[in-house]
Amino acid sequence: MGLDAIIRGRCGGFFSLACKLFFGGACLGALAVSIAPLALLSAVLPLLLVVMALYFALSPKLSDRDAAARLSPTAFAFSAAPLVGFYDGVFGPGTGSFFFLSFITLLGYGVLRATAHTKLLNFTSNIAGFLLFAVSGKIVWPVGLAMGLGQFLGAQVGSRLAIRRGARLIRPLLVAVCCAMAAKLVLDPANPLHAGLVSYFRETGR
Repeated sequence: MGLDAIIRGRCGGFFSLACKLFFGGACLGALAVSIAPLALLSAVLPLLLVVMALYFALSPKLSDRDAAARLSPTAFAFSAAPLVGFYDGVFGPGTGSFFFLSFITLLGYGVLRATAHTKLLNFTSNIAGFLLFAVSGKIVWPVGLAMGLGQFLGAQVGSRLAIRRGARLIRPLLVAVCCAMAAKLVLDPANPLHAGLVSYFRETGR
């Protein structure tokens, strides 16, 4: 049985389409890295991550129960999937959070279901990026394989805990991850937002 047949059987036909469009968007994004406004993305992303962290922390809608969808599955596949895929190919940080939020707000998925679907789409995007960077010779194989093994082992533990505890575990972890990623980006001296904040505090003497 092929991967496409497995996805169709487990997640439905629309999700197979979403994976293909997400893969295509990620490939286009990886090809567009050289012309994308990465400095602008670096400055805006921390703010978006903080907004998402506040939503995950305060929204009463985040639970393991499904809610009413705002978009049809087909509309989601043709809109959110390629757009987030393109972003992932160009830049990357926060892709999982963007997809998780999309599944909850647009398709009405519960937290655990949204997490599971996000993982599959992230895997699709990672395969696209891996193939393109492998062909171009940009991968440092010893480091990449070591990190991949660590991620695999961590994912095994994390997925089992997520299935067992659901939203009670996933929700605070999402808040923590979004805040940590935002802090990391802001503290990067190469980030325009970092430079702007440093300049502001120097001028105000704070």
